[in-house]
Amino acid sequence: FQNELVTAHDALTRIYRMYQRPLETNDEYMERYKEYWATCTLAAGENCLVPEITRISSKYSSMTDDEWTEATKAMYFFLHADKIRFGDKIREVQENVVLGTDSYPTTLDAAYRILSDTQSRLNHDRVKRGSGYERRINGYSNYQGRNN
Repeated sequence: FQNELVTAHDALTRIYRMYQRPLETNDEYMERYKEYWATCTLAAGENCLVPEITRISSKYSSMTDDEWTEATKAMYFFLHADKIRFGDKIREVQENVVLGTDSYPTTLDAAYRILSDTQSRLNHDRVKRGSGYERRINGYSNYQGRNN
């Protein structure tokens, strides 16, 4: 037996402190995130996770309650992604808001796609750099011939 408030507190703490692990795939992260969300919803209630604020922005004002909940899930998932791999993308989205373009995801699927697309680009760039692509295209060489 445990105190209900402690149970709710612990569940909320787990989800707010949850971050994608450095070697965790996006699929593993999504699965773990959904489990944490479900556990937290059971322990504390969804109303503890979804802020009841006045939605005045054009992006959120017309959303239904279900869409607002989905947008909240997407925001948490996106912001808690691995900062090493996705920090640049998260900062880009944050900076775009200041410039007048709010491109934060409003669904979990959209958040997942952003992370997956970013991961694909990172993998492509890494392979491109490791394959000597730049040296072949731009003529770079580390050749040091001997004059014997």
